[in-house]
Amino acid sequence: MSNSNNFKRSFQIDIVFVLQVIISVALILFCVSSALVSSKTISRVLALNSDPAQGKRIAASCVHCHNNNTGDNIRLTTLTGLSKKSIVIDLVEFRDGKRSNRVMADVALALSDEDIAAVAGYLATAQTD
Repeated sequence: MSNSNNFKRSFQIDIVFVLQVIISVALILFCVSSALVSSKTISRVLALNSDPAQGKRIAASCVHCHNNNTGDNIRLTTLTGLSKKSIVIDLVEFRDGKRSNRVMADVALALSDEDIAAVAGYLATAQTD
């Protein structure tokens, strides 16, 4: 009887271990595939030709929060002068849910890849106020 109980107990432990390994591998694969999707999106957006006029129109709404001269005590990142790549990465990550900020996620969700390329291109070349 004790050999049978030991076998059942050993089998149960092995099943739990196998399930833990399967779940761990699934999580790793999810994270890797998610990172690859964002990387492909970022590369695609960076390759797009940006429309400076469209970028300027979109950026006009950004300065409400990101202007250096707001007079508020809130210190948000100044966007002018950042690299196009940096801005694209940030906006794609907000849009894809990889970065967490409710306001920026809502803003980024409304932007197409072309919009992101345009605003990033404009802000990267705009003069700092």
